[in-house]
Amino acid sequence: LAYTMEEHADFLARAMEAAGVRGADVIGHSMGGTIAVLLAARHPHLVGRLVLVDANLDPVRPETDTPGSSGLAALTEEEYLGGAWRGVRDRAGAHWWAT
Repeated sequence: LAYTMEEHADFLARAMEAAGVRGADVIGHSMGGTIAVLLAARHPHLVGRLVLVDANLDPVRPETDTPGSSGLAALTEEEYLGGAWRGVRDRAGAHWWAT
């Protein structure tokens, strides 16, 4: 079953509302950070504070129309290990790569 990030955030909102949760401290890591940002934007009454860790804040890059972290999410493992990692490295920059 395919779903969008927005649908995921809306599903989470319905679960929170059913549980009576309002003004929650929401923590999101990686793709969960994307969901958390969308949850806060679409259902602000449910979120008191956001804590984002390594959030994927570019689920679709309009200039390249590539999904997830500058296209990383669209790669198969074979493509990534076969050399596509170099493009990810180059987009991330030397400072990030050194960490």
